[in-house]
Amino acid sequence: MPLVSIIVPVYNVAAYLRESLDSICRQTLQDIEIICINDGSTDASLNILQEYSSKDSRFRIISQPNGGVSSARNTGLRASTGEYIGFVDPDDYIHPYMFERMASVAKSKNADVVECSVKLIHQSDPGLLGGILQQWHDVPTQDMPDFRYEGIHQTLVYLWNKIYRREMIEKNDVRFIEGMTGEDLVFNASALPACRSLFRVDDILYYYRYGRPASITKDYTNLKKAEQTYATLLQQMVACSEKWQQLGIFDRVGKSLLPLVQHLFQNFFFNLPASARKTGFHQMQKILLLHGWTTMLQDPEFRILRNIADGRYAKVVWIELLKRKIARSKPGYLARRLAERAAISLTMHQR
Repeated sequence: MPLVSIIVPVYNVAAYLRESLDSICRQTLQDIEIICINDGSTDASLNILQEYSSKDSRFRIISQPNGGVSSARNTGLRASTGEYIGFVDPDDYIHPYMFERMASVAKSKNADVVECSVKLIHQSDPGLLGGILQQWHDVPTQDMPDFRYEGIHQTLVYLWNKIYRREMIEKNDVRFIEGMTGEDLVFNASALPACRSLFRVDDILYYYRYGRPASITKDYTNLKKAEQTYATLLQQMVACSEKWQQLGIFDRVGKSLLPLVQHLFQNFFFNLPASARKTGFHQMQKILLLHGWTTMLQDPEFRILRNIADGRYAKVVWIELLKRKIARSKPGYLARRLAERAAISLTMHQR
């Protein structure tokens, strides 16, 4: 049994695939299996996978009709045999030390999940907005009974900067919801409450490429994309609340998602076409009312969501527009907004 199974969903990424696969092949941890799912690619991706497989016995290539990234990852999960599971997207790349570092921590700390920091790399300009996501100093194993209910929002969003104990995934039947965008967050909403111990390292080990034209997550400013992204946020709220209610933990963990929900609402709602805003407002209101969130909105921190639940459309719009007008008058506004956009694109990650 390999120590780590690395799952790579592949669909029409021939232009980037070699760089990604080379970074996996160069891992200092040799005890790995590399499971590549060709999800119905119509470009040269499959040929590239077969080329690498012929040279490296650690590769396993599975081809299937196009079913989307969640379907491909589920296929990879079913095929995996490693003690731990990691995910790499085929247009990103990783540090040679990534899986050795994380697996070493997992083994020494008996951790169910280990996560690392992420570097943003812009496709057309590697120096543009090259921020670091989730960098921290080494943190001891968390007391998960508290962390998984109170601090879960800190680690829900990202999938590919983690390794997961496969036994935990299988025992709790954790899978991706096929056909849904923003699948990383919902997968973690199922996996992390089952986690007994999580360890974080501050090493920047994963390099996330953004700004490529074919990626679904690259531009949230055009109207069609804004509507799609807002719909994804609503889907994620419903899926998370249903999963946590099913697990009997919604009352404890639900509130931890609200800072993220409110932040994303503020960023995505006003990118909707003006004609769609009132409908979008009432869709959010309905979810807050029908899925058990309203009892958690008493904290002043969530006053925007409270106003939505109470149906105060005009107040929400007026306050936000006033805040934006004030913000635009401050020095450095444009630079801050551009940096924020780069980080937010990861929050709704779905290629």
